[in-house]
Amino acid sequence: MIIHKNHILTMKTRLPSISLCVFYAFLILSSLLWAKNDRVIYRIAVEGTIDFGLVPYVKRVIEAGESHDAAATLVEINTLGGRLDAMIAIRDALLDTKVRVIGYVNKRAISAGALIALACPELYMAPGATIGAATPVDQQGVKASEKVVSYARAEFKSTAERNKRPMEIAAAMVDEDIEIDGVVSKGKLLTLTASEAVTNGVADGVYNSLDDLLSSLDLKPAFVKAPKTNWAENVIRVLNHPLVSGLLLTIGLLGLVAEVLSAGWGVPGTVGLVALVLYFGSHFMVGLAGVQELLLMMLGIVLIVLEAFVIPGFGIAGILGIAFIMGGLVLSMLGKFPTAADISRAIWITIGSLVLATIGAFALLKLLERRPFWSKISLASSEAKSSGFVSSAKELALVGQTGTAITDLRPTGAGLFNNQRLDVITSGEYIEAGKTIRIVRNEGYRLIVEKVKE
Repeated sequence: MIIHKNHILTMKTRLPSISLCVFYAFLILSSLLWAKNDRVIYRIAVEGTIDFGLVPYVKRVIEAGESHDAAATLVEINTLGGRLDAMIAIRDALLDTKVRVIGYVNKRAISAGALIALACPELYMAPGATIGAATPVDQQGVKASEKVVSYARAEFKSTAERNKRPMEIAAAMVDEDIEIDGVVSKGKLLTLTASEAVTNGVADGVYNSLDDLLSSLDLKPAFVKAPKTNWAENVIRVLNHPLVSGLLLTIGLLGLVAEVLSAGWGVPGTVGLVALVLYFGSHFMVGLAGVQELLLMMLGIVLIVLEAFVIPGFGIAGILGIAFIMGGLVLSMLGKFPTAADISRAIWITIGSLVLATIGAFALLKLLERRPFWSKISLASSEAKSSGFVSSAKELALVGQTGTAITDLRPTGAGLFNNQRLDVITSGEYIEAGKTIRIVRNEGYRLIVEKVKE
């Protein structure tokens, strides 16, 4: 066999080309395998009571998955429910994300947890898990008003419709008046087991563990990143607890009342101001308190200041000021969808905090009076009227005299009587300068006048 010289040269030139192609193919395959192994899944743990402190954590993890182009967001649910407004916020965040969302009910998704589970486009359950029983109730277990139930029912139906799940099944989890043949009878609230949820199209499957689920979805190998709530989210969640909120409100009001009852500005006012900042700041960050509540509080304070220093007497401005402040405090405890129980609880917490603050302020002042340092900043004795002390001698001859107001009386001012300038005060009415006035009562330390009708 004779091999031509040119053929040998052609083979020598082809060999490097083939090797280079094999090398490039190896790089491409390696990169694909590396990309598959480098996929990240962000896991959200919806555990315990669902409150507004959980919302920032859920949104943060969802945003992290979006920014890092995660393969999926895994929502592991094990909760007996919580606040309706917090549930709605988490539901909206799950529906709005562009990342693939996979829900896994590990043990139970009851009440608010059921809506969060339905908000996951892909939903799976663990053996023995349950989902449903979502009628809104108060802390005593009493069913909420029809208005609240109707809203919750609509949210469940629209969420199920969005993810192509049976709408009536979802509505039956909220309303016991809904009857579905072979599923739930009228008067019974629907709660499904894992197998029942799959049979009725609520869940997509049952898996013993998350590893089995990820393997079946071709998401392994993948790195599951499970961010925990950070310290700031934990602090906000603690500060928004009803007991802690009530305590902060009481301390804040106590500090301000103590400052009103004492001269100057000191430690009580500073502590009270810090407590109120923590109260409103934590409520503002989770969406309970907004700009409206802050403006309402500020308007109330302005009206009280006007009543005290500008407008004579105590009337509409003062009453409105107190009402606005109380309203701002009550509204700062309510979310977007408060029940009657939520409103009642907020009102009683506000009233109770104000009463406790007033009682505490008086008790604090009485306690301070017994301390040695109190005598250095206050008089230890008093000059009582029973001991013969008077602020000024009463000139009874002044009663009945008429004169002219030389300044506006708001209600205090000055009047001219027999060429003598005297400081006077009305009973609350406003009298313009130049009007004729009469002294009707002399209390020694002040002269009460009234306007003379022309």
